[in-house]
Amino acid sequence: MPLTTPQQTIFDDPARFRVAVCGRRFGKSYLAIWELARAARFPNKRVLYIAPNYRQAKSIIFDPLVEQLSKRNWIKKVNLSELSIRLINGSTIELRSADAAESMRGLSGSFAVLDECAFFDKSVWTDVVRPLLSDQVGGGLFI
Repeated sequence: MPLTTPQQTIFDDPARFRVAVCGRRFGKSYLAIWELARAARFPNKRVLYIAPNYRQAKSIIFDPLVEQLSKRNWIKKVNLSELSIRLINGSTIELRSADAAESMRGLSGSFAVLDECAFFDKSVWTDVVRPLLSDQVGGGLFI
């Protein structure tokens, strides 16, 4: 399924960090899947999807993400307990919780989607996510 024109506009924007303020039924989760896949298409990258809590991360995007990546035969291994997907190119897509942001300290990543980020404590970005993107000059999408 292709992106809609508004989704494509966000997807094509070359800015390192992008903000998408969108209403219900816009297709934010579908856009996030495309963004995660694009970032993970390069070998040996760590790409993060961060939701306010673990339950939201799992219920919003995990199954559709696995389904889309499976259709393309990109998946090497799915770890349901860790909510991570190892791709055949060595990249990993990890679903994380802003409630447990401390568990991301010290990681390095190439891209992050911060979903429902208005509900995050601001320190999640300033103290955890921004530093993990800095060494790889990684980008981010704030939804």
